[in-house]
Amino acid sequence: MDGVEPVSADIRRVGARVRTEHHTVGVVRTLPGDVNQLDCACGVTLTNGPGWSLDEHLRLHRAEVKYEALLAVAHPAMPLSRTALGSPGARALDALLADDTAGAHAALTGVDDDDRRHLRTAALRLAAVVDEGPADRA
Repeated sequence: MDGVEPVSADIRRVGARVRTEHHTVGVVRTLPGDVNQLDCACGVTLTNGPGWSLDEHLRLHRAEVKYEALLAVAHPAMPLSRTALGSPGARALDALLADDTAGAHAALTGVDDDDRRHLRTAALRLAAVVDEGPADRA
């Protein structure tokens, strides 16, 4: 070998998984106002809009899903040219919403004590907001 390490099997599998899980199903639905919709196999409804086509929405959807899937299998210390999706707190909350306590712990790996205090304060404020109910209460 010439000193270049091959990508991991998990990274290689991501592309194939995204292609199989994110393909269009059904037929294009034409709605009033020149709106076209098509469903993705994952359950997302793709829609055209002012300035973007249905095809562009599909391509962006696949790219977004692939990026998230690659981040999920990448080494946590791998340097990225862009900030990973969401803050450690946001990733921990997403994991908790998915009932993944281990994922929440992993998302907070490396977070310093000051950030942990801020996260705790935010979590308590979120709990208070949830307890208050709908925002439209007067």
